Amino acid sequence: EADLAKVIDKVVMRSPRISKIATDSETGRMEYVQRTLIFRFPDVITFQSIPLTKDSSSVAIHSYSIYGAGDLGVNAKRVKTWLSEIDAEVKKL
Repeated sequence: EADLAKVIDKVVMRSPRISKIATDSETGRMEYVQRTLIFRFPDVITFQSIPLTKDSSSVAIHSYSIYGAGDLGVNAKRVKTWLSEIDAEVKKL
């Protein structure tokens, strides 16, 4: 679980315009803000690694825009991209 959290943080922090805004050491929940390029609108992304067995974990992700009625698929694309990158990093361990 700790290794997965490190991988998640590594993947997320190499993204542009991203800031880590909170970490809950008890639950392992991490929260980030990524801002849009032009208008700097914030999107909030939360991650929590979830232990499944002694040797495996999963991850819960929630990505959402603060402003606007729609996001044109940006949040779903972000989550899919990061999940793919997290999977690739985990396979290197």
